[in-house]
Amino acid sequence: MNLIAALPRFAWLFVAIGITAIAFSISSAHAAPQTQTGQVLVLPINAQLERPLTTYTVEFANPQSLELSYKWTGPDCGTFPDGQGSTREPSGQLSFTWSHPHPPCDPTVEHDHVTITLLVTHRTGTITCTYRGASTGEGAPCKATEAQAAPPTPPASAVGPTPCKVEV
Repeated sequence: MNLIAALPRFAWLFVAIGITAIAFSISSAHAAPQTQTGQVLVLPINAQLERPLTTYTVEFANPQSLELSYKWTGPDCGTFPDGQGSTREPSGQLSFTWSHPHPPCDPTVEHDHVTITLLVTHRTGTITCTYRGASTGEGAPCKATEAQAAPPTPPASAVGPTPCKVEV
């Protein structure tokens, strides 16, 4: 699958042997910084309401084909899928559909009290995307958190003073 065709918001992607460089041209709706972890980029959540369903979708670029695990959470009523999965695709979309009929859900279309969250995790960190409510629109830019490396274990000699042998 051609990354540029799959993600038209990206102007180009250049991958050279031994070096991976990514340059993005993002529309004015995405003017906020898009720096994310480990060469994985996830664009903000887009929501499309077609009563009583809202479908949430994100586009992603994963040029190194890292193992991505994802989980959608948030709805407090109605029906929705498990929302978990994984992919190694170099680009594509992740989506989640929430059915929120009235009843059992509150008789509001917006459901502003609900925040839909997508967590995308890979070996170098986690990307968190959020969207408030169920109306059609676009969420805030996704935020990245780098994975924390375990602190190195000090050598045995560095743990404490070397015991001395005392002869009496």
